Amino acid sequence: MRARGRWITASLLTLVAALAVAFVIVAASNPWHYTALMPWGRTGVAVSILLIAIFGLVLAAVLVVRGVRGRIGLTGGAIVLALAVMGGGVLYGSLDFVDTDRGPAQVAAVSPGGRYELVAFRGSALFGGHQEVIRVRSRAGLGSREAGENLACFMSIDDGWPAPDRVLSGVRFTGETSVEVTTKDGATWQTSFDPGTLLALSRLSKGCE
Repeated sequence: MRARGRWITASLLTLVAALAVAFVIVAASNPWHYTALMPWGRTGVAVSILLIAIFGLVLAAVLVVRGVRGRIGLTGGAIVLALAVMGGGVLYGSLDFVDTDRGPAQVAAVSPGGRYELVAFRGSALFGGHQEVIRVRSRAGLGSREAGENLACFMSIDDGWPAPDRVLSGVRFTGETSVEVTTKDGATWQTSFDPGTLLALSRLSKGCE
């Protein structure tokens, strides 16, 4: 009876771990760009969930594996796997501004019909300085999506005051799918985006590419 209970517990732990890993994979890849999945796909959160899943798998294995050597081997393998997951997360996070260093989304403008919004992200750039990006999001509750590319991006390096044309002054909708971006020097730039993909027909980049 005890053996059966251990097998049942181990099976449940394995199932939960497998579902957690599958969820992390879906959230991290997020090909649909659903905003509800994005917090779960961020590197720190994904690594934490994967580490918990590894712990669950090790615990499940310990419940069914007999012998000290076998359990020591499982524990050692789990430690190596956990270190690999953490190392990979740190490496990926250091190379991906959009995932790690950007701050929380700030709504910069809402379309006249309320179906779309422009969100601003501010954070540290990879090689120093600061980066600010603007992206389009749909407003559809749990079905809300974010464009897979920036509509506008501004990069400033920590070597003095940035040029006025590289500083974002404001953004606004001029129509339901048309946008105007204004820089600190007073210049304006206009574009529109596809309502299906949310991708801009042209993108503004100031030092980002």
